[in-house]
This record gives sequence, structure tokens and C-alpha cells, in this order.
Amino acid sequence: MNGGDGGDNSGGMEARIARLEASMDFVKAELNKLSGVPVELARLSERVSHLPTKSDVDAAIDRAGARTQRTMAIVGGLVTVAVAAINYLPKLLG
Repeated sequence: MNGGDGGDNSGGMEARIARLEASMDFVKAELNKLSGVPVELARLSERVSHLPTKSDVDAAIDRAGARTQRTMAIVGGLVTVAVAAINYLPKLLG
């Protein structure tokens, strides 16, 4: 580059500009890779919004626990009746 005084003040300016332009090409390519990120984030946000919350999971566990307790009570009652029937059946028949 000419500094206006007739001398050359480039000091490797052309090479520096070429390196900067090459770097900008790399930066543009990397930014293009990121162009789909907002779409992917929106898609993930939509999917996550349909997931159960911690309180939903806790409530489901509580309901399952209550059902298990009821089932165990019924099974226990049936076993008690079966044992009683086995113990008293000989006396009834005998």
C-alpha cells in the first residue's frame, strides 16, 4: 500500500488481509453449521414440554403403591380364607 509519500508501507499487508479473509471463510463455515441449532432447540423444547414433571412421577408412584397395598391386602385375605378352609374342612366333613 502506498502511504502517500511515494513509499511502500504495506509491511505484508496483502498477506495479512489474505489470512484474515481465509479466517473469515472458516468463521462463515462454522456459523453455517450452527444455522440449524435454533430449530433443534425448538424441537427439543417441544418434546420436553410433554414429559411428565417430578410431581407427575411422584403421583404415579403413590398410585402404584396404593394399588400394591390393596392387592396385597386382598391376597392376604384370600390366603387367610384358604388356610381357614383347609383347617376347618376336616372338622366339617368329619
